[in-house]
Amino acid sequence: MPYGSRQRRVCTNAVSLPCFACVLPCQANDNRELILWWGKYLESLGEYGKALDCYRKAGDSLSMTRIFCFQRDWKAAEDEVRGNMWARTRGAERLAARAG
Repeated sequence: MPYGSRQRRVCTNAVSLPCFACVLPCQANDNRELILWWGKYLESLGEYGKALDCYRKAGDSLSMTRIFCFQRDWKAAEDEVRGNMWARTRGAERLAARAG
């Protein structure tokens, strides 16, 4: 491919992405793997608010909790863990109701 090609690829340690993907915010894409990669990239730059948006869209509760703890926002971390546990409990209750 020629140097100026729009299809030129950008290589990172974790994943090889089309170069246009690197300029798109996580809100513009529905690919979970790309959203998580973008969130990790933003987190590495110290853009925690934007990284949280990506993790929220991807449903990555663990990464969100990690950022909240790093920021010493214990209430938000606790709420995220509780919300995630509540969602799993409700899902288990629904499955049990269907089976029973």
